Amino acid sequence: MDAIFYMLVYGGIYGMIGMSFNVLYRPTNVFNFAQGSVIVIGSLLASTLLATQVPWLVALLGGTLAGGVLAVAIDFVGVQPILKRDSASQSWLITTLAVSLAADDLMGKIWGGEARQVRYPYPFSASYVVRVGDTGLSNYSFVLIVVPFLVLAALWLGYRTRMGRAVRAVAEERQGAVLRGIDPVVLTRWSWFLGGALASFVGVLAAPLLFASVTLGPTLLVSGFMAVAIGGVGNNTGALIGGYLVALIEGLAALRISSYLASLATFAVLLVVLLIRPSGLFSEQQARRV
Repeated sequence: MDAIFYMLVYGGIYGMIGMSFNVLYRPTNVFNFAQGSVIVIGSLLASTLLATQVPWLVALLGGTLAGGVLAVAIDFVGVQPILKRDSASQSWLITTLAVSLAADDLMGKIWGGEARQVRYPYPFSASYVVRVGDTGLSNYSFVLIVVPFLVLAALWLGYRTRMGRAVRAVAEERQGAVLRGIDPVVLTRWSWFLGGALASFVGVLAAPLLFASVTLGPTLLVSGFMAVAIGGVGNNTGALIGGYLVALIEGLAALRISSYLASLATFAVLLVVLLIRPSGLFSEQQARRV
């Protein structure tokens, strides 16, 4: 049950990070490897706001918006200059990592390197409301179990709006979408903002469990990327399932083998999945002209 509870709570967190990658990737074909910094700024800013006794929802909104703004700034600084010189270049792999290192260093100087405890939103707490043996689930854990499905549903509905259909058109055929009057630049800006806002939103929600610190970003970044790689790039349902799979493997490895080998076990499973199905378990089949 320890592993099951771990999967239900942390798998949803990893899955939402995976979805934030997908929101960015669909219209841009770019992975933001500075997404960890976006997660961090949300959790740290929320912790600062909560320390001034502002309402929890205000802190959540502030952290979420800060993540969206930072993501757009990362696009301007680390991605667009590369793509303007060569649209086929993938040098953004390096530049987004460089921006992430600079942003983490700056946030470390502002907030310090120590982990900050973040209070639970009233009336939620860490007290178990469901107990099985020595473990259980708190009422806040139930929030973290439900929210990923709400995010998944919101994205599903969003892609069926006019703007969402435009994003899907750009992802399918960029030049054809331009000919139909769709502006991919505007969609790119919004996708960066929404992808960053979602990542920062997850960082704020995870902070009461994992604490707010600069080290929170890399941890969730790796797990979220593994979730989307296993589930399939562009598939939000697959990302959520991949997040649950990553968390289940981590929980079982920590219990049955060693907590030090939990990450190794998840990387081993990721390698096996990619060897069998390189595009992920739930990736969409695409026609290719031969």
